[in-house]
Amino acid sequence: MRAFMSLPLEIEVATFGSVMVTVLFGVKAGILTAVLATVVGSHFSRGITLYTPMMASGYVIAALLALLFAPMNIIAAGIIITLMVNVYFIFIFQLVGYSFLENFFYSVSNIIFNVLLFVKVAPWAIRVLS
Repeated sequence: MRAFMSLPLEIEVATFGSVMVTVLFGVKAGILTAVLATVVGSHFSRGITLYTPMMASGYVIAALLALLFAPMNIIAAGIIITLMVNVYFIFIFQLVGYSFLENFFYSVSNIIFNVLLFVKVAPWAIRVLS
């Protein structure tokens, strides 16, 4: 269990939530979701840090991209947005000297988790909430 807990994994729902809320309820609600999810998630996990605004900016970008990709199938749009946001995160975290290896593992685990969410949960959520 200790070995698993020390792995650099990024299991979050802010990307998924920002995209889904934007598609369902509009960009203002998506941006609000992005910011609130980041602040609340940071507060309860590692606390508000220098990285919190950078994370929030990525999720806001996800909401804005969702507006652009809204006409697409939600699975394809979600996967593309997830990839784009993770490229953005790798870039900005490298600029501030974050460990490349940790950054890479966070991104890979985040992409896998979000792809699962968009493939398995998004179509159901769109049907239920529309």
